[in-house]
Amino acid sequence: MKQLFNYFSIVMLLFIGITFISCEEEVGNDTNLIAGTWIEGTTTMILDKDGSYLKYIGNEPYGIDSQYRKGSYSYDETTRMMVINVVAVPNHNGAYQNTYIVQTLSKNTLVLLYPDGDVEGFYTRK
Repeated sequence: MKQLFNYFSIVMLLFIGITFISCEEEVGNDTNLIAGTWIEGTTTMILDKDGSYLKYIGNEPYGIDSQYRKGSYSYDETTRMMVINVVAVPNHNGAYQNTYIVQTLSKNTLVLLYPDGDVEGFYTRK
């Protein structure tokens, strides 16, 4: 009876372990995972596979009243650092560069931190 209990205990532990591993979300082991359309509230951030970057607030990316930024980005999965280079847009912004720490990267979630640890945004994939 004790051997039967041990056998079922081992089978149950294996089952739980396999279930946990299969439910775990994919984490930043693929640089292309960061590419996509990310939403936080009314802010939309588009990171294309070609390295282009667009971020806007509201429904229209280039509307008169919208605030938008465009440029390029790079992501290093080893250091989990993302660098965004924003180009100057007349009547909107000057050129600048931001560096972020990618705290969380999964199929549906992107959390960016500023280098000082403050949260830049909690994004979900559109």
